[in-house]
Amino acid sequence: MSKKIIAMNFFLSCFTGVFLIGYSFTACQDSKDGASANDSLIRTVVNGSFDIKLEACLTCGYDWFPEPLDTSAIKLLDKSSQPNNPDPNMVGGNAIVTWRFVALKPGNYILVFNYKRPWMEEIQNTEKIRVIVAKQNATQAGTTNLKIMVPENDSVYRTAMTRYAQEGGENPLVRVRFVKKEVVVPSVTDIIRASAQAAAEHIYPAFASAGSPGVDSVVYLKVQNDTAYILLGMDIDGWAGVSVATAIVHPVVEKTLLQFPEIRHVVFGKIPG
Repeated sequence: MSKKIIAMNFFLSCFTGVFLIGYSFTACQDSKDGASANDSLIRTVVNGSFDIKLEACLTCGYDWFPEPLDTSAIKLLDKSSQPNNPDPNMVGGNAIVTWRFVALKPGNYILVFNYKRPWMEEIQNTEKIRVIVAKQNATQAGTTNLKIMVPENDSVYRTAMTRYAQEGGENPLVRVRFVKKEVVVPSVTDIIRASAQAAAEHIYPAFASAGSPGVDSVVYLKVQNDTAYILLGMDIDGWAGVSVATAIVHPVVEKTLLQFPEIRHVVFGKIPG
């Protein structure tokens, strides 16, 4: 699926991992941190296939290893890799490793990937991907297909927006390419609200939101004239450092809402007056 998330530095002592549905983080090889903050969300349907792409320093001996899966629910179809090097004359560098899966049963699953050298037990980092599988027939199963706008590379985007929120400087949004992504959700009648919710949930899943479930939920949304006024849980019940979360989430929600022809402006707040 994601992706549809590359700029990065490569050092002898460090590696950069990028989840390209996509999602990434950067860490040194001697890092003891075994948990990633970049938990991500994929939505698919039964018999639907999806890709997970991670960048690894294979030439350093590092690779990503998935923890055992329930193969009756999600089955690995294929694994491949290719160099991630924009210069064909350059030797070495990182590679993009791609896993293709097929979803076999409806449900809510967590796929866990560990970054390590195969001959060592020490895990450098862990990437967790939440997969929600709906029934195949969206109409009969009581589900709705939505289209949301997401960064082409989620984790590069999240890293850039985090740095911008914390350090300032040039707004990286001017360089972010957004792509359209289809998601499946339980049947809804308010497509606009559901799309905003799905966009926020995609880029900032509630279960990963600083211990505050639901902070990415749409709690207020009204369209007046050509403007959508919206508030998320994080806009009302914030926490220390919430500026990073809003910097990440707001642009994705805004881009998604601007898909609708009746919306030309997005304001994160209530209708004045």
